[in-house]
Amino acid sequence: MTEFLLIATLLTLAGGLWMTTMRSRDVARYVVREICQQHNLQLLDQTVALRKIRFGRRSNGNLNLRRQFRFDYSDNGFHRRDGMIWMLGDQPQWISFESDGGRVIEQLMTPASD
Repeated sequence: MTEFLLIATLLTLAGGLWMTTMRSRDVARYVVREICQQHNLQLLDQTVALRKIRFGRRSNGNLNLRRQFRFDYSDNGFHRRDGMIWMLGDQPQWISFESDGGRVIEQLMTPASD
């Protein structure tokens, strides 16, 4: 019985981690798509890919997962470049990518109230 509860608990935690990661990925993809449109960039493959998961704290001190996603984009349809977006929970924190002319754009996202 104890083994069953342990396995059920681990599966529930894994499922919860997967669900929150998918939600964070969906928000990151939406934010990246909007930023690319603002800067006249083309989001390639229409997706973001998870690179890292770590712990981070919100402004109110609550512990949450910080995820780093990478994405590919192009400024002219020929050059493939990569960018990064950091999410704390399902809130975007920071985005970094190169614009035309090689200028690096790093933008701190407006934090939502906790």
